[in-house]
Amino acid sequence: MSTDETRTVPDHHLAAWRKGDIDAVMADWAEDGVLVNAAGDFVGKDAIRPFYHDVFGKYFPDDVRAAVDLSNIKVEGDVAFCEWTGGIAEYAADTIIVQGGKKVAHTFSAKYQA
Repeated sequence: MSTDETRTVPDHHLAAWRKGDIDAVMADWAEDGVLVNAAGDFVGKDAIRPFYHDVFGKYFPDDVRAAVDLSNIKVEGDVAFCEWTGGIAEYAADTIIVQGGKKVAHTFSAKYQA
């Protein structure tokens, strides 16, 4: 995919994430997509969906998601990288791999506030 085509996926994902729209977030994922973070490895949409439910309900409610700074996004080819801050995250970074217009892999790491 081109950089411009790849860019549409994280842009849509972040807009859906801000709204807390799990269906829209999940629409960006490939059926066999892989999410890897400190909470575990989640393989496939059925395993990934509950992760977002917990994130929106427990850690990043509506008001917190609205205030998160997601301005530092870099995209090259099939790879998107985003550094961000806000809510309980003092610093966080995501890497997203896009193929065929869908997220096939997504990693996330954060340093949380004490």
